[in-house]
Amino acid sequence: MLGEKNTEGFLHDVAGNLKRHVYREYYTLDCVYYTDEFNNFEGGGYPVGFDVIIEHENGNRPEEEWWKMLMWRAPLKVLICYDYTDQSKRTNPARENWLVGKLETFAEMKRQASEGWQGRKDEDEYLILVGYLPPGEKLPHWRWL
Repeated sequence: MLGEKNTEGFLHDVAGNLKRHVYREYYTLDCVYYTDEFNNFEGGGYPVGFDVIIEHENGNRPEEEWWKMLMWRAPLKVLICYDYTDQSKRTNPARENWLVGKLETFAEMKRQASEGWQGRKDEDEYLILVGYLPPGEKLPHWRWL
C-alpha cells in the first residue's frame, strides 16, 4: 500500500488525488495526511495537525495503535487490523469473540481518555477496517465499523 519509497504506492496515489502530503512513519504513526497550508514554522515540516491518521496492526495488539490515535489530533483516524478466520475461531474458542473484545476495549479506552483529559474536544471520526483471510484465498476480505 505504501510502496518501497516515499513517493509510490496506493496511499501516495490517494494523497495526490486529495492534494495532500502523505508521510509514513511520522514519529510513531504509520501514515499521516496533511496540507502545508497550516504550517507553524518557516521552512515546513511541522503541520499543526493532520487531516488523517492511519494505523495498521498485523498482530493481535491493536490497542497500542488505538492508543496512539487517541493521543494525536486529526478529524479522521483509521485503524486497520485483522480478525481470526471462522475456522480458527471454531478450533480455538478463545478467538471466537476476540474482535468483540477488542472493540469493547477501544470504547473503554476512548471513554477513559475523554474523562482523563478534561477540556479535550473529541470530535474525531474513527474508521476501523477489519480484514480476515479466508482459507485458500490470497487477498483478505474486509469489514468496517
